[in-house]
Amino acid sequence: EKSGINRPGGDFPTAGSQVSSLGCDTARACHWLTATLAPSRSVFKPFVFCSSNKITGLTQSPAGVRLAPGERKHPLWKMVEAGKEGGEEIRQLESWCLETGYQERRKPFSEIDNVFNEAVEKEFNLRQF
Repeated sequence: EKSGINRPGGDFPTAGSQVSSLGCDTARACHWLTATLAPSRSVFKPFVFCSSNKITGLTQSPAGVRLAPGERKHPLWKMVEAGKEGGEEIRQLESWCLETGYQERRKPFSEIDNVFNEAVEKEFNLRQF
């Protein structure tokens, strides 16, 4: 794109984007991650450090020292790359992600849920159709 921020292709494409709200006395840090290319087509999903930070397989790249870059794409990346938009439901998911991220960051550590995985699964399911 003209701004140079969102680079969907070329020699150095965007490989995921992040926006962070830093913590303070009343809230923990919350990081919104796309886990995909092209932030303009992706959903920023909330990630708050918690005791159950195991990441879903939908955002884990295949492992292997001999894999080419194109073979390292995880399922959500492939779905967004294929251009499966998801329509108005994606905009609703973005609102849910913002609200949920702000709620989770205000909880005590022991009560924080892994909402990143939940958001990834919701986005993946919306883009399947």
